[in-house]
Amino acid sequence: MSSLPKSILITLGGNAILPARGTGTFDEQSAITRLTMQPIAQLIRRALRDVEPHARELGSDRELEGIRDILARGNGSDRQLRIFNANRDIVEVTREISDATEAGAAVKA
Repeated sequence: MSSLPKSILITLGGNAILPARGTGTFDEQSAITRLTMQPIAQLIRRALRDVEPHARELGSDRELEGIRDILARGNGSDRQLRIFNANRDIVEVTREISDATEAGAAVKA
């Protein structure tokens, strides 16, 4: 059985707010002080560990590589934030989006 909770809340900061151990849900009795925050990447890694044996058994473990790649390198929004934080230039961010889109289109063609 999975060690992941049945329900989580995701914050805009990329954290997962989990119910306190033993509660399992976000009902009225779960006081905010009993909730814990974890980085969403940590939760995804836990989920990967849970599904890896099943994916391997089904011959689908290669499909999980894309998730590992995103965890290691970040996603588009991570790259855009890095560019914006480096120079506060929204035009540069837009250029990166355009370049990434063109590169993706060229790969598919």
